[in-house]
Amino acid sequence: YIYSHPTWLQPYILAMLNITGGVEYCEYLKKFIAQIIQEPDNLLPVGILFYSKCRQGKNLIIKMISMIVGDDYVTECNTKEDLFGVHSVPFENRLLVNINEASASEFGKNIVDLMKSFIDGNKLRTANRKNIQAYEYSTKARVIATTNNADGFAFDVNNGNARINAFKAYNYMPEQIKTLPFLEKTIDVWKKSNWFYRELYNYFNNIKYTTIDILKIYETEYLKSIKDADIDIIEEFLKGLQYNSEEVNCFKGRNKISVPLNKIDDSYHIIASDLFRIFIEYC
Repeated sequence: YIYSHPTWLQPYILAMLNITGGVEYCEYLKKFIAQIIQEPDNLLPVGILFYSKCRQGKNLIIKMISMIVGDDYVTECNTKEDLFGVHSVPFENRLLVNINEASASEFGKNIVDLMKSFIDGNKLRTANRKNIQAYEYSTKARVIATTNNADGFAFDVNNGNARINAFKAYNYMPEQIKTLPFLEKTIDVWKKSNWFYRELYNYFNNIKYTTIDILKIYETEYLKSIKDADIDIIEEFLKGLQYNSEEVNCFKGRNKISVPLNKIDDSYHIIASDLFRIFIEYC
């Protein structure tokens, strides 16, 4: 798959394939980037969350997008204050906001809700720079969040998720790429030539996609794990209990966990220790 692309593009394809965790997801990322370039003023309500170990290619992709659209149109945010603070930098002229190495301790558990709020193109924002009169603006900035912290994030499953694609990396970036001497030297040489920028732009400008392609949300394993993090496990366990005249059952996936009922006089009861045991198994 990687070698089916032009040689000069292969380092980026390697990075995209690695951080998305699959060919289908890599193709989606290519279309996502293409839409930024081909329709910069058309903000579609979808964002991306990447989870990977350090030095797996996340920053390389952000830098590639910056090279195509220009550094002035890409902003990196490291704190919640950068995004929503009173004096945060206005994003009216930005095409991409990168929430870099996001953590639940900094952005809160439901970072996805923050991302969904940010990519609402109909929402007016207030620019309140120091020593400048406040004004309102709408943003066209897409959001890509990156993190190497697997814990703490969750989707609000009650409100659903219709806007964020969450991808977990393969984490197989070769050592010679991770240490970057080959990649940095090679790309630094290419970056001195106009053809490199031209070919990058032309490649993504010629990718065909539809609005439906960009709005597609993939039910990845990482997405499922974040959704599960927001479930009240006790409530889900109690809702799933099933009774008959002989036993109590609960199901986790296709696995059935059962304990017998005890008859006392004319009624059946479950011993508290048995209920606790199947709850532990369920967890």
